[in-house]
Amino acid sequence: MNNLKFFPLIILLTAPLTLSAVPKHVFLLGGAMKDTTSSVYISMRVATGIASPTIAVAISGAPSLADGEDAFYNDIPGSLSYENLFKMYGFQPKFLSLAVDNYLSGSSSGTTEGRRNIDIIKSADV
Repeated sequence: MNNLKFFPLIILLTAPLTLSAVPKHVFLLGGAMKDTTSSVYISMRVATGIASPTIAVAISGAPSLADGEDAFYNDIPGSLSYENLFKMYGFQPKFLSLAVDNYLSGSSSGTTEGRRNIDIIKSADV
Protein backbone atom coordinates (compact mmCIF):
# COMPACT_ATOMS: atom_id res chain seq x y z
CA MET A 1 0.00 0.00 0.00
CA ASN A 2 1.11 3.53 -0.63
CA ASN A 3 0.96 6.25 1.99
CA LEU A 4 -2.09 7.96 0.56
CA LYS A 5 -4.92 8.61 2.94
CA PHE A 6 -8.41 8.80 1.48
CA PHE A 7 -10.71 11.37 2.98
CA PRO A 8 -13.96 10.08 4.43
CA LEU A 9 -17.25 11.06 2.94
CA ILE A 10 -20.23 10.50 5.17
CA ILE A 11 -23.19 9.79 2.92
CA LEU A 12 -26.75 8.58 2.83
CA LEU A 13 -27.40 5.66 0.49
CA THR A 14 -30.43 5.49 -1.75
CA ALA A 15 -32.89 3.21 -0.01
CA PRO A 16 -36.44 3.31 1.30
CA LEU A 17 -35.83 5.09 4.62
CA THR A 18 -38.25 6.76 6.94
CA LEU A 19 -37.33 10.19 8.25
CA SER A 20 -36.94 8.82 11.74
CA ALA A 21 -34.25 6.43 10.44
CA VAL A 22 -32.10 9.17 8.91
CA PRO A 23 -29.21 10.44 11.07
CA LYS A 24 -29.89 13.90 12.46
CA HIS A 25 -26.53 15.27 11.36
CA VAL A 26 -24.54 14.72 8.17
CA PHE A 27 -21.00 16.08 8.01
CA LEU A 28 -18.99 15.98 4.79
CA LEU A 29 -15.24 16.13 5.27
CA GLY A 30 -12.39 16.15 2.84
CA GLY A 31 -9.38 18.08 1.76
CA ALA A 32 -6.76 19.31 4.17
CA MET A 33 -8.05 17.95 7.46
CA LYS A 34 -5.32 16.95 9.90
CA ASP A 35 -5.64 14.41 12.68
CA THR A 36 -4.94 17.25 15.12
CA THR A 37 -7.78 19.52 13.93
CA SER A 38 -9.45 18.89 17.26
CA SER A 39 -11.80 21.89 17.15
CA VAL A 40 -13.58 20.49 14.09
CA TYR A 41 -13.87 16.91 15.34
CA ILE A 42 -14.92 17.95 18.83
CA SER A 43 -17.49 20.40 17.41
CA MET A 44 -18.93 17.61 15.26
CA ARG A 45 -19.30 15.34 18.28
CA VAL A 46 -20.78 18.08 20.47
CA ALA A 47 -23.28 19.04 17.72
CA THR A 48 -24.85 15.60 17.96
CA GLY A 49 -25.71 16.06 21.62
CA ILE A 50 -24.50 12.50 22.25
CA ALA A 51 -21.47 11.72 24.41
CA SER A 52 -20.12 8.99 22.11
CA PRO A 53 -22.04 9.10 18.82
CA THR A 54 -21.86 6.42 16.17
CA ILE A 55 -20.51 7.80 12.90
CA ALA A 56 -20.90 6.05 9.54
CA VAL A 57 -17.74 6.50 7.47
CA ALA A 58 -17.54 5.74 3.75
CA ILE A 59 -14.18 5.87 2.05
CA SER A 60 -16.02 6.23 -1.24
CA GLY A 61 -13.13 7.98 -3.00
CA ALA A 62 -10.88 4.94 -2.56
CA PRO A 63 -10.14 3.18 -5.85
CA SER A 64 -10.84 -0.20 -4.27
CA LEU A 65 -12.60 -1.58 -1.22
CA ALA A 66 -9.25 -3.02 -0.08
CA ASP A 67 -7.68 0.47 -0.16
CA GLY A 68 -10.68 1.89 1.72
CA GLU A 69 -10.45 -0.80 4.40
CA ASP A 70 -6.73 -0.13 4.70
CA ALA A 71 -7.35 3.61 5.26
CA PHE A 72 -10.12 2.90 7.78
CA TYR A 73 -8.38 0.22 9.86
CA ASN A 74 -4.61 0.82 9.53
CA ASP A 75 -2.54 3.75 10.78
CA ILE A 76 0.23 5.00 8.51
CA PRO A 77 3.31 6.95 9.63
CA GLY A 78 2.16 10.41 10.66
CA SER A 79 -1.56 9.70 10.21
CA LEU A 80 -4.13 7.72 12.14
CA SER A 81 -6.57 5.33 10.52
CA TYR A 82 -10.11 6.70 10.33
CA GLU A 83 -11.18 4.18 12.95
CA ASN A 84 -8.54 5.41 15.42
CA LEU A 85 -9.00 9.07 14.47
CA PHE A 86 -12.72 9.10 15.18
CA LYS A 87 -12.29 7.02 18.34
CA MET A 88 -9.70 9.55 19.58
CA TYR A 89 -12.36 12.28 19.37
CA GLY A 90 -15.06 10.25 21.11
CA PHE A 91 -16.95 8.72 18.17
CA GLN A 92 -17.88 5.10 17.56
CA PRO A 93 -16.88 4.74 13.88
CA LYS A 94 -18.57 2.20 11.61
CA PHE A 95 -17.11 1.36 8.20
CA LEU A 96 -19.37 1.52 5.16
CA SER A 97 -18.04 -0.86 2.53
CA LEU A 98 -18.42 1.52 -0.37
CA ALA A 99 -15.58 2.36 -2.80
CA VAL A 100 -15.10 3.01 -6.51
CA ASP A 101 -14.85 -0.69 -7.38
CA ASN A 102 -17.96 -1.82 -5.47
CA TYR A 103 -20.29 1.19 -5.48
CA LEU A 104 -23.10 -0.69 -7.24
CA SER A 105 -23.28 -3.55 -4.75
CA GLY A 106 -22.34 -1.37 -1.78
CA SER A 107 -25.18 1.08 -2.38
CA SER A 108 -27.96 -1.30 -3.41
CA SER A 109 -30.71 -2.37 -1.06
CA GLY A 110 -30.88 -5.53 -3.19
CA THR A 111 -27.49 -6.86 -2.04
CA THR A 112 -26.25 -8.15 1.31
CA GLU A 113 -23.43 -5.61 1.29
CA GLY A 114 -25.79 -2.74 0.46
CA ARG A 115 -28.30 -3.78 3.15
CA ARG A 116 -25.47 -3.95 5.69
CA ASN A 117 -24.41 -0.41 4.77
CA ILE A 118 -27.99 0.82 4.99
CA ASP A 119 -28.39 -0.77 8.43
CA ILE A 120 -25.22 1.00 9.61
CA ILE A 121 -26.55 4.32 8.34
CA LYS A 122 -29.94 3.77 9.97
CA SER A 123 -28.31 3.11 13.32
CA ALA A 124 -25.72 5.92 13.08
CA ASP A 125 -26.01 9.22 14.90
CA VAL A 126 -23.90 10.94 12.25
